[in-house]
Amino acid sequence: MTQRRDFIKKSVLGTAGIAIGCMGLSSKSYASIIGSNERINLAVIGIRVARQLELPSDGDITLYSADGYPTKVKGMSNEGISGDYRSSEGGTGLGVWGTRAKWMDLYGNIGDEKISLVICDHPKNPCYPTYWHARGYGLFSANPFGWNDFTKGEEQLNYSIPAGQSITFRYRVIISSGNHLNDTEINSFADEFTGKY
Repeated sequence: MTQRRDFIKKSVLGTAGIAIGCMGLSSKSYASIIGSNERINLAVIGIRVARQLELPSDGDITLYSADGYPTKVKGMSNEGISGDYRSSEGGTGLGVWGTRAKWMDLYGNIGDEKISLVICDHPKNPCYPTYWHARGYGLFSANPFGWNDFTKGEEQLNYSIPAGQSITFRYRVIISSGNHLNDTEINSFADEFTGKY
């Protein structure tokens, strides 16, 4: 328990951090969700990870704003950068972006410490299994509403919440310090989560 607390404390307070929050999504990209022309916020889990857990990059990278506008960033050193993605469906690396999966594992090392950061989707969530917005530059999120972007317009989602009602999204975040979790371990955590809620 102490090791996990120490890791979280170092991660959140140090320069190698994990930030978990709500994603602000533009109505331009996601207007079909509620038919709005104003900026909307969705309570969809998103994590920005420490640089060490990003995927190594080859040269310049392109970052995208919430509105989909690209920004080029000159290549940075890959020293100490060791992240990689792995999905419940067998996808790996940058190839997991825009795919659907029950869970996604971002694993790597911070110094000599092995880290696994897993997000598990829940079968009661709308659009299960979710689409994953998992970028090499450390933006890691479950995005059940990104159908249009992830399918290049081939699939659409027209989702609305009736006035006066609400919706609950369920995600489990697993942080493993000291070892990289394997499929059996992650599936066990995911199954337990499904059974509880």
